[in-house]
Amino acid sequence: MAVSQSSQVNKETFDASKLVYNISVAYTDKEFFLEVAEFHQAEIQLGQLAQMNTSNSEVVALGKTLVSSHTQALKEVTDLAKRKNVIVPESFSENDKNHYNKLSEKTGNDFDVAYSKRIKEDHEHAIELFEKSAKESNDSDVKAWSICSLPMLKKHMESAKQCQSKCEASK
Repeated sequence: MAVSQSSQVNKETFDASKLVYNISVAYTDKEFFLEVAEFHQAEIQLGQLAQMNTSNSEVVALGKTLVSSHTQALKEVTDLAKRKNVIVPESFSENDKNHYNKLSEKTGNDFDVAYSKRIKEDHEHAIELFEKSAKESNDSDVKAWSICSLPMLKKHMESAKQCQSKCEASK
């Protein structure tokens, strides 16, 4: 599955299970897999935390969306990594755990603002990471998956920005 920068990949028809095994995954692709798996795991955990820690319907909706989307994305990246002979971590990073713990101590609107800000920042970083992979990966499967993941990440970032603005306005 060769993909050039100008190619379009349809997320609805993209099937990670059909990607070709390639034993020569570049070091940067391995690092990409590891970071992306941790990112998705963190977003799932943060989404679950949001659903438990707030009564704000927009924050709850954002959390539900993140859990659903990032659970699917984690499955995809894990399947792709396995085909490339890369083992991804099964939990999120210590740094993400520290952010999770600090966030879990907040309540009310303070939680809502901090949560939506964190999600926005996480997705800004992820977008940069996925765009870099889409441009620089030497593996066409990794490149294709990166390209098809970008619309979801951008949508989440915009949702988090809107949520953050509304939460800050209600302070």
